[in-house]
Amino acid sequence: HCKYINHILFHNKSLTHINLSNNLISNEGLKYLEYGLSNNNHLTHLNLFGNNINDDGAFTLARILGNNKSKITSIDIRCNNIT
Repeated sequence: HCKYINHILFHNKSLTHINLSNNLISNEGLKYLEYGLSNNNHLTHLNLFGNNINDDGAFTLARILGNNKSKITSIDIRCNNIT
């Protein structure tokens, strides 16, 4: 499913909020989403609550947020396994 969401994120020019909470995305799924999230300059709010993301996924999130195209200003990563 993450491959399809990645495609939508990359091509959609009006989506500003996305709630992906409690979808068991995990680190692997987040890597699939990385390209779409990094290249979407409209998304401002990302909810990843409860997705079994750990420290490896946190590094992926850091790359996404560090991308100069990313406009994400609010991210919910509560209830994951990030230390």
